[in-house]
Amino acid sequence: EWVVRTGEHSGFLVGWNDGLGWIFVQGGRTEFSPADYYIPHIHPINNLWGGIFPSRRGEPYWFVLCPLKHLQETMINKDIELFAMEDLDGKKVDLSKMKGKIIVLDFWATWCSPCKASLPGMQMAVNKYKNDPNVVFFFISTMETAADFKEQIRKFMKEHNYTLKVLCDNVNPKTKKRSAVYDTYAKAFKFSGIPHKLIIDGNGKLRWSINGYMGSPSALAEEMNLMIEMLKAAK
Repeated sequence: EWVVRTGEHSGFLVGWNDGLGWIFVQGGRTEFSPADYYIPHIHPINNLWGGIFPSRRGEPYWFVLCPLKHLQETMINKDIELFAMEDLDGKKVDLSKMKGKIIVLDFWATWCSPCKASLPGMQMAVNKYKNDPNVVFFFISTMETAADFKEQIRKFMKEHNYTLKVLCDNVNPKTKKRSAVYDTYAKAFKFSGIPHKLIIDGNGKLRWSINGYMGSPSALAEEMNLMIEMLKAAK
């Protein structure tokens, strides 16, 4: 769905906002302050733009802008307890031993459609940082009830060629459900529902708590990239 308006400056057209705060701007001058925006990439638009707005065919570039103020305003700085969980092979992974690393936690489940819809974008982010030892991603399988949920996850990952590091949520001793870590964080940081992403800086502080998913895989990957780079630059 495209929402279009024309600014005062010629050659300026604002397009799609996909819910993550991304704004597509075509043409020459804009009314935006460059200091307020991150410009992750510039692409030729002859085919895409010309197909949507034939009168604009031949205009050479579109810009993808992400408002830094939006991310800065949602940044937090809270203490967070880090837990040990097992991976799909039963190997324990202790997040509390990862001080100095930026940790991205993504709570998801095989029965959660929005969770699965967000994984292509998260895989793009994982690919970008796969050779960076100071950035780690963990996909916390939570609230699974099937006895063979580990096999279901393995099958799902293989079918989609995902290389995501999955950890299994611990069992809550009160409810007997596999949601102990999720329950702890949901109560502490006042959120509900999945997917839910937590981004933790190298000092072990929670910096972002992001609920839900809407938009496109590329926009999600760029948002992850921007938040991670902001934390790396703040060291």
